[in-house]
Amino acid sequence: MNKLEERAREYYADSFDHLDNYQFVKMMLYDACFVIEFLLGLFEFRVVEDKHQQSHVGDEVKVSWKRIQICNDLMLLENQLPFFVISEFYDMSYGMIVTQNPNQIHHDPTFTPTLTKLAMLRILEKLPGGIDFSKMDFENKSISESKHFLDLVHNVCLPSCSRDELNDHQNKNQRTCFNMPCVTELKDAGVKFEAREERNQSMFDIHFDHGHFKIPKFKVSDSTEIFFRNIIAYEQHSSDDEPKYFTDYTSFMDQLINSKEDVSQLGRHEVLDHWLGDDEKVALMFNSLGTGVFISEQFYYAEQRRKVNAHCRRWWNRLVASLKHDYFTNIWVTVATFAAGFLLLLTLIQTVIVLIMIITSPPS
Repeated sequence: MNKLEERAREYYADSFDHLDNYQFVKMMLYDACFVIEFLLGLFEFRVVEDKHQQSHVGDEVKVSWKRIQICNDLMLLENQLPFFVISEFYDMSYGMIVTQNPNQIHHDPTFTPTLTKLAMLRILEKLPGGIDFSKMDFENKSISESKHFLDLVHNVCLPSCSRDELNDHQNKNQRTCFNMPCVTELKDAGVKFEAREERNQSMFDIHFDHGHFKIPKFKVSDSTEIFFRNIIAYEQHSSDDEPKYFTDYTSFMDQLINSKEDVSQLGRHEVLDHWLGDDEKVALMFNSLGTGVFISEQFYYAEQRRKVNAHCRRWWNRLVASLKHDYFTNIWVTVATFAAGFLLLLTLIQTVIVLIMIITSPPS
């Protein structure tokens, strides 16, 4: 750790002048060792739990509330450790553990518990809104240069499009950020919602085409707001030129969700699943996440907003949606509507025939 001290200090805005070399090295060492022990404990606990064996891990892993609390603490912006420090010690410690206790760790020969896989599949697997990290392709992500856990999540969750497509997307949509109707208003304009479930998709892969919204299924838990507030804070303070994906995502969802009715609609279409017990709490969460947050001109969903607004401006879409809402809500209303229309048509035909007969009949 002495050899890594100078590089580690460069990762912090705080110079840590109040800590001498020994104190700083000790802090890094203790924190890194705790994280590694916690990671390996989670892995061992999961394996022995699946096989109904005796576990030797500590209470911080066995006790559910402690495990969840530690995972939440590891996502706090002020608690981030330089990822390279943890990686250095993990490579050393894992090598010793495998050599000394090969049967303890090597339960699954198809799974190599690298640090990134352990972090994503164990610590974070259900933390940020139910993102399914087991479907992520770690090999194609630039995760080796991650600064810390929050940055690791950011890198792994990048949209599924390529870097060239992303750059084209940014340039095309620059300075085209609009307001957008909420879910209830979009339903009145005939917009349909569908949960998108595809392999290796990102939570950011939201698409709108021809009045049809496809949104990756999203789960809200007690940890969701904590995670979003911290990763948005990280994005807001980051100097990277990349789009602020989580910031833009929460802003987009904030516009879709204005009330508990909007949350209920998304729930009916299996787009949104939450464990907060009250739809209004979910709405308030999304509405408050954007307070004081800066939205860049290179808004990631600018093109989707443009399509949505263009769809809602077409009078035909609103007319068709209104007819469906008012006259085709169930089979009996539909039958009555068609019957009334049919009678109206017969009356019109009869009127036209009578007029024709009057006009064409010779004068008496």
